[in-house]
Amino acid sequence: MFKPKTLLALLLAFAACILSASAQIGGTGWTPKTPSFKVQSPTNAPLNSRYWFTNNIYHFLTYSNDGAFAIGNTTLPRTEHRYNPDYTNGEIQYQASIMAPGDENSYSVFQIHTGDAQSSTYGSTTFMIFWFTNSGGSIRYYSGTVLATNLANKWFQLNVDHNVVTHTLRAWVDKKLVYTRQDNGASDFYFKAGVYEQKHGPTLRMDTSITNILMWTSSGTNPPAGPTGLAATAANPQIKLTWNNSVAATSYNVKRSTSAAGPFTNILANVTTTNYTDAAVTIGPTYYYVVSALDPFGESTNSTPASATLVLPGYHPSITQTLLQDGNMLISGTGGQPNAPYSILASTNVSLPLAQWNPVGTSSFNNAGVFNFTSPPAPNSPQLYYRLQTP
Repeated sequence: MFKPKTLLALLLAFAACILSASAQIGGTGWTPKTPSFKVQSPTNAPLNSRYWFTNNIYHFLTYSNDGAFAIGNTTLPRTEHRYNPDYTNGEIQYQASIMAPGDENSYSVFQIHTGDAQSSTYGSTTFMIFWFTNSGGSIRYYSGTVLATNLANKWFQLNVDHNVVTHTLRAWVDKKLVYTRQDNGASDFYFKAGVYEQKHGPTLRMDTSITNILMWTSSGTNPPAGPTGLAATAANPQIKLTWNNSVAATSYNVKRSTSAAGPFTNILANVTTTNYTDAAVTIGPTYYYVVSALDPFGESTNSTPASATLVLPGYHPSITQTLLQDGNMLISGTGGQPNAPYSILASTNVSLPLAQWNPVGTSSFNNAGVFNFTSPPAPNSPQLYYRLQTP
Protein backbone atom coordinates (compact mmCIF):
# COMPACT_ATOMS: atom_id res chain seq x y z
CA MET A 1 0.00 0.00 0.00
CA PHE A 2 1.08 3.60 -0.51
CA LYS A 3 2.10 5.42 2.65
CA PRO A 4 1.26 9.15 2.87
CA LYS A 5 4.92 10.20 2.70
CA THR A 6 5.66 7.84 -0.20
CA LEU A 7 2.57 8.99 -2.04
CA LEU A 8 3.47 12.66 -1.60
CA ALA A 9 6.95 12.03 -2.99
CA LEU A 10 5.39 10.23 -5.93
CA LEU A 11 3.06 13.14 -6.61
CA LEU A 12 5.92 15.62 -6.50
CA ALA A 13 7.97 13.48 -8.86
CA PHE A 14 5.18 13.33 -11.38
CA ALA A 15 3.96 16.92 -11.02
CA ALA A 16 6.46 18.18 -13.60
CA CYS A 17 5.16 15.66 -16.13
CA ILE A 18 1.53 16.84 -16.11
CA LEU A 19 0.37 17.80 -19.57
CA SER A 20 -2.71 19.98 -19.80
CA ALA A 21 -3.84 21.73 -22.95
CA SER A 22 -6.18 24.43 -21.71
CA ALA A 23 -8.61 24.15 -24.60
CA GLN A 24 -11.82 22.21 -24.93
CA ILE A 25 -12.09 19.48 -27.54
CA GLY A 26 -14.58 20.00 -30.36
CA GLY A 27 -17.56 22.29 -30.69
CA THR A 28 -17.70 26.08 -30.96
CA GLY A 29 -19.00 29.01 -28.96
CA TRP A 30 -17.40 27.94 -25.66
CA THR A 31 -17.33 30.10 -22.52
CA PRO A 32 -14.92 29.27 -19.67
CA LYS A 33 -16.64 28.27 -16.43
CA THR A 34 -14.89 28.60 -13.07
CA PRO A 35 -15.09 25.21 -11.31
CA SER A 36 -17.02 25.33 -8.04
CA PHE A 37 -17.43 22.36 -5.73
CA LYS A 38 -18.07 21.05 -2.26
CA VAL A 39 -16.20 18.08 -0.80
CA GLN A 40 -17.96 14.90 0.25
CA SER A 41 -15.92 12.69 2.60
CA PRO A 42 -16.48 9.96 5.21
CA THR A 43 -18.12 11.09 8.43
CA ASN A 44 -15.86 8.91 10.59
CA ALA A 45 -12.62 10.74 9.79
CA PRO A 46 -11.39 14.36 9.81
CA LEU A 47 -11.61 15.94 6.36
CA ASN A 48 -7.89 16.74 6.27
CA SER A 49 -7.05 13.03 6.64
CA ARG A 50 -9.04 12.14 3.54
CA TYR A 51 -8.62 15.22 1.35
CA TRP A 52 -5.87 17.81 0.88
CA PHE A 53 -4.55 20.27 -1.71
CA THR A 54 -0.80 20.73 -2.26
CA ASN A 55 1.30 21.83 -5.24
CA ASN A 56 -1.86 22.51 -7.25
CA ILE A 57 -2.93 18.87 -6.78
CA TYR A 58 -6.16 17.74 -5.12
CA HIS A 59 -5.69 14.44 -3.32
CA PHE A 60 -8.62 12.15 -2.47
CA LEU A 61 -8.26 9.19 -0.07
CA THR A 62 -10.85 6.65 1.05
CA TYR A 63 -10.61 3.38 2.99
CA SER A 64 -13.09 0.60 2.32
CA ASN A 65 -13.95 0.48 6.04
CA ASP A 66 -14.83 4.19 6.11
CA GLY A 67 -18.35 5.36 6.71
CA ALA A 68 -20.62 7.09 4.22
CA PHE A 69 -20.39 10.82 3.43
CA ALA A 70 -23.48 11.63 5.52
CA ILE A 71 -25.12 10.19 8.63
CA GLY A 72 -27.77 7.72 7.57
CA ASN A 73 -26.52 7.46 3.98
CA THR A 74 -26.21 3.83 2.85
CA THR A 75 -23.86 4.27 -0.11
CA LEU A 76 -20.26 3.03 -0.12
CA PRO A 77 -17.49 5.31 1.21
CA ARG A 78 -16.24 8.18 -0.91
CA THR A 79 -14.11 11.32 -0.97
CA GLU A 80 -15.18 13.42 -3.95
CA HIS A 81 -15.68 16.83 -5.43
CA ARG A 82 -19.35 17.49 -6.00
CA TYR A 83 -19.34 20.24 -8.66
CA ASN A 84 -21.92 23.02 -8.42
CA PRO A 85 -24.38 23.98 -9.63
CA ASP A 86 -26.32 21.29 -11.48
CA TYR A 87 -26.48 21.86 -15.24
CA THR A 88 -29.85 21.52 -16.95
CA ASN A 89 -29.36 22.69 -20.53
CA GLY A 90 -26.76 23.45 -23.17
CA GLU A 91 -23.38 21.72 -23.32
CA ILE A 92 -20.64 21.42 -20.72
CA GLN A 93 -17.12 19.99 -20.85
CA TYR A 94 -14.89 18.94 -17.96
CA GLN A 95 -11.12 18.57 -18.25
CA ALA A 96 -8.56 17.48 -15.67
CA SER A 97 -5.33 15.54 -15.27
CA ILE A 98 -5.83 12.43 -13.12
CA MET A 99 -3.53 9.86 -11.55
CA ALA A 100 -4.17 6.70 -9.51
CA PRO A 101 -1.86 4.03 -8.01
CA GLY A 102 -1.37 0.70 -9.76
CA ASP A 103 -2.00 -1.43 -6.65
CA GLU A 104 -5.42 0.00 -5.72
CA ASN A 105 -8.65 -1.27 -7.19
CA SER A 106 -12.36 -0.80 -7.85
CA TYR A 107 -13.40 2.78 -7.38
CA SER A 108 -14.92 5.57 -9.44
CA VAL A 109 -12.64 8.48 -10.34
CA PHE A 110 -15.28 10.45 -12.28
CA GLN A 111 -19.04 10.35 -12.67
CA ILE A 112 -21.99 12.25 -14.09
CA HIS A 113 -24.76 12.06 -11.52
CA THR A 114 -28.40 12.61 -12.31
CA GLY A 115 -29.98 15.50 -10.42
CA ASP A 116 -31.31 14.31 -7.08
CA ALA A 117 -34.94 15.07 -7.93
CA GLN A 118 -34.70 12.99 -11.14
CA SER A 119 -32.43 10.14 -10.05
CA SER A 120 -35.27 7.87 -8.93
CA THR A 121 -36.80 8.14 -12.42
CA TYR A 122 -33.70 8.04 -14.63
CA GLY A 123 -31.14 6.28 -12.42
CA SER A 124 -28.58 7.79 -10.09
CA THR A 125 -25.82 8.12 -12.72
CA THR A 126 -25.53 8.22 -16.49
CA PHE A 127 -21.73 7.93 -16.81
CA MET A 128 -19.01 6.61 -14.49
CA ILE A 129 -15.30 5.83 -14.91
CA PHE A 130 -13.97 3.02 -12.69
CA TRP A 131 -10.31 2.45 -11.83
CA PHE A 132 -8.87 -1.09 -11.83
CA THR A 133 -5.40 -2.54 -11.25
CA ASN A 134 -5.49 -4.87 -14.27
CA SER A 135 -3.86 -4.09 -17.63
CA GLY A 136 -1.22 -1.92 -15.99
CA GLY A 137 -3.84 0.31 -14.39
CA SER A 138 -6.99 0.76 -16.45
CA ILE A 139 -10.15 2.80 -16.57
CA ARG A 140 -13.51 1.47 -17.72
CA TYR A 141 -16.99 2.71 -18.48
CA TYR A 142 -18.47 1.46 -15.21
CA SER A 143 -17.02 -2.09 -14.96
CA GLY A 144 -17.48 -2.82 -18.68
CA THR A 145 -15.90 -1.19 -21.73
CA VAL A 146 -12.16 -0.54 -21.33
CA LEU A 147 -11.38 3.12 -22.05
CA ALA A 148 -7.58 3.12 -21.53
CA THR A 149 -4.83 0.89 -20.09
CA ASN A 150 -1.28 1.21 -18.70
CA LEU A 151 -2.14 4.30 -16.69
CA ALA A 152 -0.86 3.28 -13.25
CA ASN A 153 1.03 6.11 -11.51
CA LYS A 154 0.79 8.25 -14.67
CA TRP A 155 -1.01 11.50 -15.25
CA PHE A 156 -3.62 11.22 -17.97
CA GLN A 157 -5.85 13.97 -19.33
CA LEU A 158 -9.56 13.28 -19.15
CA ASN A 159 -12.10 15.32 -21.13
CA VAL A 160 -15.81 14.59 -20.73
CA ASP A 161 -18.36 16.47 -22.83
CA HIS A 162 -22.10 16.35 -22.13
CA ASN A 163 -24.58 17.95 -24.53
CA VAL A 164 -27.97 18.05 -22.81
CA VAL A 165 -29.63 19.32 -26.01
CA THR A 166 -28.70 16.22 -28.01
CA HIS A 167 -28.31 13.98 -24.90
CA THR A 168 -24.84 12.98 -26.13
CA LEU A 169 -21.88 12.04 -23.93
CA ARG A 170 -18.28 11.87 -25.15
CA ALA A 171 -15.04 11.06 -23.33
CA TRP A 172 -11.40 11.50 -24.36
CA VAL A 173 -8.26 10.18 -22.68
CA ASP A 174 -5.13 12.11 -23.61
CA LYS A 175 -7.17 13.76 -26.42
CA LYS A 176 -8.16 10.40 -27.94
CA LEU A 177 -11.91 9.83 -28.21
CA VAL A 178 -12.61 6.66 -26.21
CA TYR A 179 -16.38 6.65 -25.71
CA THR A 180 -19.58 8.09 -27.18
CA ARG A 181 -23.09 7.31 -26.01
CA GLN A 182 -26.49 8.81 -25.28
CA ASP A 183 -27.28 9.86 -21.72
CA ASN A 184 -30.17 8.47 -19.67
CA GLY A 185 -32.66 11.09 -20.88
CA ALA A 186 -32.78 13.25 -17.76
CA SER A 187 -32.47 17.03 -17.85
CA ASP A 188 -30.61 17.67 -14.58
CA PHE A 189 -27.03 16.53 -13.94
CA TYR A 190 -23.83 17.29 -12.00
CA PHE A 191 -20.20 16.17 -12.18
CA LYS A 192 -18.32 14.34 -9.42
CA ALA A 193 -14.64 13.35 -9.28
CA GLY A 194 -12.31 11.74 -6.74
CA VAL A 195 -12.71 8.34 -5.04
CA TYR A 196 -15.97 6.40 -4.71
CA GLU A 197 -15.69 2.71 -3.79
CA GLN A 198 -17.29 0.10 -6.09
CA LYS A 199 -18.20 -3.57 -5.56
CA HIS A 200 -15.56 -5.23 -7.75
CA GLY A 201 -12.90 -6.31 -5.27
CA PRO A 202 -11.96 -2.95 -3.74
CA THR A 203 -8.65 -2.65 -1.96
CA LEU A 204 -8.52 -1.31 1.59
CA ARG A 205 -6.95 1.96 0.45
CA MET A 206 -8.07 3.98 -2.58
CA ASP A 207 -6.35 7.16 -3.81
CA THR A 208 -6.93 9.58 -6.67
CA SER A 209 -4.99 12.75 -7.51
CA ILE A 210 -6.49 15.45 -9.73
CA THR A 211 -5.06 18.71 -11.04
CA ASN A 212 -5.62 21.35 -13.75
CA ILE A 213 -9.41 21.24 -13.51
CA LEU A 214 -11.11 23.25 -16.26
CA MET A 215 -14.69 23.61 -17.47
CA TRP A 216 -16.45 25.25 -20.40
CA THR A 217 -20.09 25.71 -21.39
CA SER A 218 -21.91 26.46 -24.64
CA SER A 219 -25.46 26.57 -25.93
CA GLY A 220 -25.13 23.05 -27.32
CA THR A 221 -26.66 24.28 -30.57
CA ASN A 222 -23.54 25.66 -32.30
CA PRO A 223 -22.04 24.22 -35.50
CA PRO A 224 -19.03 21.92 -35.12
CA ALA A 225 -15.47 23.19 -35.24
CA GLY A 226 -13.79 23.38 -38.64
CA PRO A 227 -11.97 20.16 -39.64
CA THR A 228 -8.21 19.93 -39.06
CA GLY A 229 -5.44 18.02 -40.77
CA LEU A 230 -6.62 18.42 -44.36
CA ALA A 231 -4.05 16.91 -46.75
CA ALA A 232 -4.10 16.80 -50.56
CA THR A 233 -1.98 14.25 -52.44
CA ALA A 234 -1.51 14.10 -56.22
CA ALA A 235 -2.06 10.56 -57.49
CA ASN A 236 -2.34 10.83 -61.29
CA PRO A 237 -4.89 11.24 -62.68
CA GLN A 238 -6.62 12.15 -59.38
CA ILE A 239 -6.06 14.14 -56.17
CA LYS A 240 -6.75 12.36 -52.90
CA LEU A 241 -7.96 14.27 -49.83
CA THR A 242 -7.98 13.22 -46.19
CA TRP A 243 -8.85 15.13 -43.01
CA ASN A 244 -9.49 14.60 -39.31
CA ASN A 245 -12.93 13.91 -37.93
CA SER A 246 -14.62 17.00 -36.50
CA VAL A 247 -16.33 16.29 -33.18
CA ALA A 248 -20.11 15.87 -33.53
CA ALA A 249 -20.05 16.47 -37.30
CA THR A 250 -22.61 14.47 -39.26
CA SER A 251 -21.18 15.25 -42.71
CA TYR A 252 -18.69 17.40 -44.61
CA ASN A 253 -18.60 19.72 -47.62
CA VAL A 254 -15.53 19.58 -49.90
CA LYS A 255 -14.67 22.80 -51.75
CA ARG A 256 -12.09 23.61 -54.44
CA SER A 257 -10.41 26.62 -56.04
CA THR A 258 -7.45 27.35 -58.31
CA SER A 259 -6.37 30.12 -55.93
CA ALA A 260 -5.28 29.80 -52.33
CA ALA A 261 -7.37 32.86 -51.54
CA GLY A 262 -10.51 31.39 -53.11
CA PRO A 263 -13.33 31.71 -53.77
CA PHE A 264 -13.97 28.03 -53.01
CA THR A 265 -16.81 26.20 -54.73
CA ASN A 266 -18.54 23.10 -53.37
CA ILE A 267 -17.58 20.02 -55.38
CA LEU A 268 -19.08 17.52 -52.94
CA ALA A 269 -21.79 18.07 -50.33
CA ASN A 270 -22.69 16.08 -47.23
CA VAL A 271 -20.05 13.36 -47.55
CA THR A 272 -20.01 11.26 -44.38
CA THR A 273 -16.42 9.99 -44.66
CA THR A 274 -13.19 11.87 -43.89
CA ASN A 275 -11.65 11.29 -47.32
CA TYR A 276 -12.45 12.06 -50.94
CA THR A 277 -10.81 11.47 -54.33
CA ASP A 278 -11.20 14.30 -56.83
CA ALA A 279 -11.13 12.92 -60.37
CA ALA A 280 -12.31 16.13 -62.08
CA VAL A 281 -8.80 17.62 -62.32
CA THR A 282 -6.29 18.12 -65.11
CA ILE A 283 -2.51 18.22 -65.36
CA GLY A 284 -0.97 21.64 -64.79
CA PRO A 285 -3.03 23.85 -62.46
CA THR A 286 -2.53 23.83 -58.71
CA TYR A 287 -5.81 22.94 -56.98
CA TYR A 288 -6.60 24.28 -53.52
CA TYR A 289 -9.12 22.59 -51.22
CA VAL A 290 -10.95 23.34 -47.98
CA VAL A 291 -13.42 21.21 -46.03
CA SER A 292 -16.23 22.30 -43.71
CA ALA A 293 -18.17 20.23 -41.17
CA LEU A 294 -21.92 20.13 -40.68
CA ASP A 295 -24.31 19.05 -37.96
CA PRO A 296 -28.03 19.71 -37.38
CA PHE A 297 -27.17 23.21 -36.12
CA GLY A 298 -25.20 24.48 -39.13
CA GLU A 299 -21.90 24.54 -41.00
CA SER A 300 -18.45 25.13 -39.53
CA THR A 301 -15.77 27.47 -40.76
CA ASN A 302 -13.54 26.15 -43.53
CA SER A 303 -10.43 24.16 -42.75
CA THR A 304 -6.96 25.46 -43.53
CA PRO A 305 -6.41 25.04 -47.31
CA ALA A 306 -4.38 22.17 -48.76
CA SER A 307 -3.14 21.99 -52.36
CA ALA A 308 -1.81 19.59 -54.95
CA THR A 309 -0.73 19.70 -58.60
CA LEU A 310 -0.88 16.86 -61.10
CA VAL A 311 2.18 16.41 -63.31
CA LEU A 312 2.64 14.55 -66.57
CA PRO A 313 3.24 10.85 -65.82
CA GLY A 314 6.91 9.97 -66.04
CA TYR A 315 8.04 13.56 -66.66
CA HIS A 316 9.26 16.09 -64.12
CA PRO A 317 10.01 19.33 -65.94
CA SER A 318 11.98 21.98 -64.08
CA ILE A 319 13.95 25.17 -64.58
CA THR A 320 17.65 24.39 -64.30
CA GLN A 321 19.23 27.75 -65.17
CA THR A 322 18.45 31.46 -65.45
CA LEU A 323 21.03 33.75 -67.05
CA LEU A 324 20.91 37.50 -67.73
CA GLN A 325 22.45 38.17 -71.14
CA ASP A 326 22.32 41.37 -73.22
CA GLY A 327 19.43 42.61 -71.09
CA ASN A 328 17.36 39.48 -71.66
CA MET A 329 16.65 36.67 -69.20
CA LEU A 330 17.59 33.30 -70.64
CA ILE A 331 15.65 30.48 -68.96
CA SER A 332 16.37 26.82 -69.62
CA GLY A 333 15.32 23.49 -68.21
CA THR A 334 14.88 19.76 -68.70
CA GLY A 335 12.56 16.87 -67.85
CA GLY A 336 9.66 17.85 -70.05
CA GLN A 337 7.54 15.68 -72.29
CA PRO A 338 9.10 15.82 -75.78
CA ASN A 339 7.36 18.38 -78.02
CA ALA A 340 4.79 19.19 -75.30
CA PRO A 341 3.88 22.85 -74.70
CA TYR A 342 4.90 24.88 -71.66
CA SER A 343 4.43 28.38 -70.30
CA ILE A 344 6.76 30.67 -68.39
CA LEU A 345 5.19 32.74 -65.60
CA ALA A 346 6.76 35.67 -63.74
CA SER A 347 6.08 37.47 -60.46
CA THR A 348 7.77 39.99 -58.18
CA ASN A 349 6.49 38.01 -55.15
CA VAL A 350 7.38 34.32 -54.99
CA SER A 351 4.68 33.60 -52.39
CA LEU A 352 1.75 34.72 -54.57
CA PRO A 353 -0.81 32.07 -55.61
CA LEU A 354 -0.26 30.62 -59.06
CA ALA A 355 -3.30 32.45 -60.44
CA GLN A 356 -1.60 35.80 -59.68
CA TRP A 357 1.61 35.08 -61.62
CA ASN A 358 1.88 36.79 -65.02
CA PRO A 359 2.42 34.74 -68.21
CA VAL A 360 5.43 36.00 -70.18
CA GLY A 361 5.39 33.49 -73.02
CA THR A 362 4.78 29.95 -74.27
CA SER A 363 6.75 27.45 -76.31
CA SER A 364 7.42 23.71 -76.55
CA PHE A 365 10.02 21.26 -75.27
CA ASN A 366 12.35 19.81 -77.93
CA ASN A 367 12.63 16.13 -78.81
CA ALA A 368 14.78 15.55 -75.68
CA GLY A 369 12.39 17.29 -73.30
CA VAL A 370 14.69 20.33 -73.01
CA PHE A 371 13.64 23.95 -73.36
CA ASN A 372 15.38 27.30 -73.79
CA PHE A 373 13.31 30.43 -73.43
CA THR A 374 14.26 34.12 -73.77
CA SER A 375 12.29 36.60 -71.70
CA PRO A 376 12.47 40.27 -72.73
CA PRO A 377 13.81 42.78 -70.19
CA ALA A 378 11.54 44.21 -67.49
CA PRO A 379 13.11 47.64 -66.81
CA ASN A 380 10.60 48.65 -64.11
CA SER A 381 11.02 45.48 -62.07
CA PRO A 382 14.05 45.24 -59.75
CA GLN A 383 13.62 41.47 -59.40
CA LEU A 384 11.48 38.81 -61.05
CA TYR A 385 10.80 35.19 -60.10
CA TYR A 386 10.06 32.68 -62.85
CA ARG A 387 7.93 29.59 -62.84
CA LEU A 388 7.47 26.79 -65.35
CA GLN A 389 3.93 25.61 -66.03
CA THR A 390 2.89 22.62 -68.15
CA PRO A 391 -0.66 21.76 -69.30
